[in-house]
Amino acid sequence: TDAMVTNFSTESATVFWVTATVAYEGLTTTFRYTVSAGYAYTVEHYQQNLEDDNYTLVSDDTETLYGKGTTAAVAKTYTGFNALAFEQTEIAEDGTTVVKLYYDRNLYTITLDMQGGSGGTTVIENVKYGTQSLDDLNLTKPIKNGYYFTGYYTAVNGGGLLFLDDAMSSQHNDIDANITVYAYWTERTVSKLEIPATSL
Repeated sequence: TDAMVTNFSTESATVFWVTATVAYEGLTTTFRYTVSAGYAYTVEHYQQNLEDDNYTLVSDDTETLYGKGTTAAVAKTYTGFNALAFEQTEIAEDGTTVVKLYYDRNLYTITLDMQGGSGGTTVIENVKYGTQSLDDLNLTKPIKNGYYFTGYYTAVNGGGLLFLDDAMSSQHNDIDANITVYAYWTERTVSKLEIPATSL
């Protein structure tokens, strides 16, 4: 007996055909068998919004998978996000099963080191990953006798990058880690008025 596969085609997304021709003693018989890949189901991934606690679908990452019994969805890895717990579900035969996975933004803490100043905001908590502005938080700038406040920097003595300016307005990029920023002060100078001596 000499069998040869002559064709391979897809009947649908879940069933595959294999057609074979068998030659034996001058007779040729063609038969077909199918292999099922299971039933289709959808996996959707949703990221927490920056401006609120709702979620938005990451449409480019929607998956169509196949199986029988229970789904096998797997959480993805997104920078700055953590996957919430989810449950697998039974796969319906009609392809209507959808598994939704949700991802919260990481939360960070910004510590404001006043470097000898007082009266200002000292810590900002629960800052979402990707935050680009702190201007709506009504931050209070510090004061220091004999000095002008010039802003908060990412390193001491005005080093690194300007993080908040002298009006406490944001000057930074995306927040992606806990960070400490440092107040920078310039000394106030008083000019002496020289009064020339006059003769009486």
